[in-house]
Amino acid sequence: SSADLFTGVLYNHYSYPPGLCFDINCGDDPFIDNKRSPDYNVDEKVSKQLVVLGNVTDDDSQAKIVGMMEAMGIMQHHDAITGTEKQAVADDYARILSERISGCGDVTRKAIKNSPARNEIVFQANNLPPLGLTTYRVTLAANKLRGGLSRDLEESEESNEDDHSDDSFEEIDGNDRSLEEENDDGGEELEKVEAEGDITIGNDLISVSIDGSNGRVKSITNNGIEIPVQQEFLYYEGVQGNNAEVLNRSSGAYIFRPISSEPISISETVSTSVHKGVLVEEVHQVFNDWVSQVIRVYKGETHVEFEWLVGPIPISDNVGKEPITRFTTNLESEELFYTDSNGRELLERRRDYRPTWTANLTEPVSGNYYPVTSKILIRDQNQGLELAVLNDRSQGGSSMKDGQVEIMVHRRLLSDDAKGVGEALNETAYGEGLIARGRHFVFAGEIAGSNNVSLAAQERLLAQRILLAPWIFISGGSSAQTRSVHKKQGDLTLTSPVDKERLLAQRIVLAPWIFISGGSSAQTRSVNKKQGDLTLTSPVDKERLLAQRIVLAPWIFISGGSSAQTRSVNKKQFVGLTSSLPKNVQVLTLERWTDNSLLLRLEHILEKYEDGVLSQDVSINIQDLLSSLKVNSLRETTLDGNQWLSDTDRLTWTSTGTRHRSEVSRDIQDFSITLSPMQIRTFVVGY
Repeated sequence: SSADLFTGVLYNHYSYPPGLCFDINCGDDPFIDNKRSPDYNVDEKVSKQLVVLGNVTDDDSQAKIVGMMEAMGIMQHHDAITGTEKQAVADDYARILSERISGCGDVTRKAIKNSPARNEIVFQANNLPPLGLTTYRVTLAANKLRGGLSRDLEESEESNEDDHSDDSFEEIDGNDRSLEEENDDGGEELEKVEAEGDITIGNDLISVSIDGSNGRVKSITNNGIEIPVQQEFLYYEGVQGNNAEVLNRSSGAYIFRPISSEPISISETVSTSVHKGVLVEEVHQVFNDWVSQVIRVYKGETHVEFEWLVGPIPISDNVGKEPITRFTTNLESEELFYTDSNGRELLERRRDYRPTWTANLTEPVSGNYYPVTSKILIRDQNQGLELAVLNDRSQGGSSMKDGQVEIMVHRRLLSDDAKGVGEALNETAYGEGLIARGRHFVFAGEIAGSNNVSLAAQERLLAQRILLAPWIFISGGSSAQTRSVHKKQGDLTLTSPVDKERLLAQRIVLAPWIFISGGSSAQTRSVNKKQGDLTLTSPVDKERLLAQRIVLAPWIFISGGSSAQTRSVNKKQFVGLTSSLPKNVQVLTLERWTDNSLLLRLEHILEKYEDGVLSQDVSINIQDLLSSLKVNSLRETTLDGNQWLSDTDRLTWTSTGTRHRSEVSRDIQDFSITLSPMQIRTFVVGY
């Protein structure tokens, strides 16, 4: 009865009890009871799935998974998402994520080691002295749980020649395209093409035209429909004020406030080069010394990829800059554009408009910017055409004029906006401003789409591939594995893609290097008498050793290989699901719940009416879904999994003027469930 603290009231109205002030302006030492924290002072979506499929149950692994979940919980704070934190806090966020990701790497290694078989490729890697390995095993874990394979392998882990243990995996972020078996074209280099006049790259489905006079994008042709599209980089100059009043507020971490509504072009002309290969065609653009871009079209794809590199943003003129990429078309969008709601439903946006009051925007640019988590698009309903830009990270975007889409790609500002950070948004590394690198995926064509798949459905499916690209794990292969692939090294022929790629690799990396130095006649004789008598005492020998280190840096080619090779390697192939999920269904969550149960969350990724086929209800049998488990019970929970759905008593609200939501299925029939468009269902699965 004498307590001053109550559950709904803070001590002394809105203040702290003595000794318990942990604000930045206080001096009380905090209590840190997390034993995994480096400051412990009391007692001095891939990983979770693999834990389930690999049957990893030890306490240490579970603790590391929980640690990653806790870290991701911290990262949901608006400061971590938007960057409205001090640099020291941003550095600490990076530390937390790095430590937790490293811990999950240990868990995934255990999970892969425990799996009954691996979806893997074993291949010879000849003449790779810097790595000290002769055989490499590539194991691929697809977040989609469909067993998809990655096309690209970018780097590998250094190791000793004798270190071939199964638990020496190194995670590498994978690309999102498939590795096709029996692909005779794999491993071919891109060829630089000399072009005059306009440039065209593409495939049978989509192409991009580049204006030969200025090096910029001129149009995109999809399924025979050409849409004029110009793409350019510009920047807004940020306001620098004293923040004494609203009119003098600076552009900063919290506030986007450009000086002018018209951005400044970064470059009027662009230098270009064209590179074409069997699998991809590219145009490399250089706008200036801090902005460049690669435009590429892959074989069989229906979109254009723009990979941009921006930074360090120059500030020698003492002007903060906020660069954007802008696409301009002839589409009549009628002041409307659409952005996604956290990667799910599209929200209609109208320029200079608010639905509940009459808008009078004195700062039209910032007043029309909206969050773009995965997509922004414009439509011309009269022509039945659409331009959509998908991104690989959350950004801000808008449509400031009909037919235009712009997305902000970087920011560097010189004044604080006095909203709490107390620092200018001027992050640096190695004494320079940061460099931002990212990708935009552009669809331009008929809303109806092609091959009986709407453009909206194509965009949804690509967004899933971008977000859930496969992870690649590399480790040294064992001698037994080497023998199973190549029983006799002399048996190699030039009939398989692997052999052709090896020959090409030798031609590339073993091109002659010529070193000239003075040497005595005695040295020359001692070197040339016998090739095997080389030592490290003469300049010639040292140069030869250096040449080997230079020209034999690793080149790794991956191919499906011949049918015989595939069978010898993949005697057993482990895939998390018994069969592929429908294209419109995604596994959102698969994690251990109790010793004999899992938490499974599934979603329908399309909206209603987005596609004639894929926007329909879809049914899935959970009992037949997971290949490594025998499911014996299934019970649905609320979305967050903290209450049985059957026990939920929802409040009934009386409302007017709201859109009616159609009823969705909640039934479970013999372990079979149904998902409606955009529906998410959560289950506890017993086994």
